[in-house]
Amino acid sequence: MTITDIEVPRSLQEPQFRSAEIREIAADDERSILLRAVPYDVETQLWDNLYESFAPGAFARATKDPARVKFYLGHGGPLVGMAEMVEDREDGVWIRNIVSRTASGDELLTLARDKVLDEASIEFRIVKGGTEITERDGKTYWRHKRAQLLGVALVPHGAYGRNALVKAVRDDQDKAAEVARAAARAEAIARLTGLNH
Repeated sequence: MTITDIEVPRSLQEPQFRSAEIREIAADDERSILLRAVPYDVETQLWDNLYESFAPGAFARATKDPARVKFYLGHGGPLVGMAEMVEDREDGVWIRNIVSRTASGDELLTLARDKVLDEASIEFRIVKGGTEITERDGKTYWRHKRAQLLGVALVPHGAYGRNALVKAVRDDQDKAAEVARAAARAEAIARLTGLNH
């Protein structure tokens, strides 16, 4: 049975939210965050008898227009940027988000770099004919084969936990610190070699 075969409840026509973990943080000169937003073929329990997973390619359409995928500081929180890249890989959908130069964007980068916000959560909309529903052992399983990706947020706790992760955080503050260290090293070398008068 698919969503085409049944009438979609009004609550499911609204955007849905699912979460995943941020795991690794790196520094560079960009204001961006790379993360695996959703793992593919990983079942997670939403309620007592309801489980959900995403099929490979579920968000393939988002790869064509990544800027439509927005980036938030928490669900319902301030808009802090947009996707620069959405990539469908074997293990899930990966997103590189550009973080805007705003107070909320700065806060998000700090919280991500400090690993305070260590999970990512997607916002998506179920589309007609895109979800396969099966029953096993008295439980219902939703497998989304196609869905509309609307956004991603950094959150403290997410539905997919450690299965969705942040791969890297890049921030211009880290580049400034690197430049300052390089200048200090050059000055120290100049003093040692007598080049600094």
